[in-house]
Amino acid sequence: MKLKLDVSDVTFVVSLAPVAKEYDGKHQTDKDGSLKWTTELIALGTAEDEGASVVKVVTVGEKPNLTKSAPVTVVDLEAVPWVSKQGTLGTAFRAAAIHPVKAGK
Repeated sequence: MKLKLDVSDVTFVVSLAPVAKEYDGKHQTDKDGSLKWTTELIALGTAEDEGASVVKVVTVGEKPNLTKSAPVTVVDLEAVPWVSKQGTLGTAFRAAAIHPVKAGK
């Protein structure tokens, strides 16, 4: 199950530039063979009583051209709950794209 997230009230900033998503030392690919990339972002809520969260977001295709501390827009963010064979629970985050915010916006 994938859950679409409304992030219209969230500001994102890159905390670590994109890196290859790896498993057992191999760059992971999507079903169609496209490469997967992981970008660590700081998500800042707009409410006065909200803090920040750090999330790792996976994108597929070309490596996003992003630098540390850059404000970004996250397109079509999804949360994907998962369970490991050992029973560990988690949530993965995936986006259609991550784009730098253009100056003046």
